[in-house]
Amino acid sequence: MTETQIQSFLLTAEVGSISRAAEILYVAPASISKQIAQLERQWGFPALDRSKNGVTLTVAGKLMYDYLNAHKSKLQITLQKARNTDKSSFYPLRLGYREDWDIGNLFVRMRAEMTARFPDLQIIPNVYRDEELLNKLMMGNLDFIIATSDNIRKREGVISQKLASIRSGLIFSVAHPQVRQENLGLADFKNEQFYLVSNAKEQDVAKRAETKLKNICRACGFEPVITPVNSVISAYSMVLCGQGIILVSEWSMSRANTSMRYLPLDNIKTDICACWLSEENDAQKEYLFEFLKDCFTS
Repeated sequence: MTETQIQSFLLTAEVGSISRAAEILYVAPASISKQIAQLERQWGFPALDRSKNGVTLTVAGKLMYDYLNAHKSKLQITLQKARNTDKSSFYPLRLGYREDWDIGNLFVRMRAEMTARFPDLQIIPNVYRDEELLNKLMMGNLDFIIATSDNIRKREGVISQKLASIRSGLIFSVAHPQVRQENLGLADFKNEQFYLVSNAKEQDVAKRAETKLKNICRACGFEPVITPVNSVISAYSMVLCGQGIILVSEWSMSRANTSMRYLPLDNIKTDICACWLSEENDAQKEYLFEFLKDCFTS
C-alpha cells in the first residue's frame, strides 16, 4: 500500500464520490479509481460499492477504512513528535483559507508576530473553496484552516474554535440604477437576482447557504430570487455586467474592485472559526489561534 493509495481510498470514502475526491486532490477521476482498484486487488476483496449516485463502503471496506484512518492519525502524531525532538528543524505550517478572501494585511501581522515567537516557523498559505477546507485538513493536506462556521461540520479529532463574527454586505455594479441612492438597505434590492455559488457535488453546503440567504431576506420582509452559479468568479462576472447582487463578507476581494460597490449591512454577520487536528495540537497552533483572536478584538 502506498500513501497515495491510502489517501485516495480514505477521501473517497469520506466524500462518497470518486469524482469529488479527484476534484479535491486535483487529479483525474481515473487516477483515483486506479489507486483504489490496486488496493482492492492487493486486499482480495471489494472495498467500495459503486453506483450512479456515488460510492459506499462495503462491510470489509469499513474495516479497512477504520484501520487506515487510525493508522493515518498515529503517523501524524509520530511525525509531530519527531519534529518536536529537533527544535531547529524546518517546520512549515500549511494554512488554508477561502479563495475569495482578501486578508493580506492579516498575513503581514501574522508573519511578523509568529516568526518572532517561532523563528523556524514558515507559514504557507493555501486557498480553496470554503467547503473543501475541512476535507483538506482531515486528509493531512493542511495544518490549520480559517473558514466560515456554516461550512464546518463537527468531526471527531478536529479542534474548532470561533475566531470572530465579521460583517456581511452586498456587492453590486457601480452602474446599478440605485448606486447613488442614499441610505440603501437589503430590502431596496428585493426585486434583484441574488447570485449564490452552488456546487452540484456539495448539495448539503449549497442548501445551508440557500437557507441562510432566505432567512436573512425574509427577516427584511421579502422572498429573494436566487440564481445559482458554479463559482465565485461567475457571480462576480454577472454583477460586473450590471446584473444582480451578491451577499458577501467584508473580507471579500470584490471590495477592491472599483467597478463594484460594497454596501455593508451592520446587522448581518458571519462567524469565522479556526480548525486544526487534535492529535497535532501544539504550541504553534494554539499560539496562532490566540494571535488571530487578538487581531479581531484589538
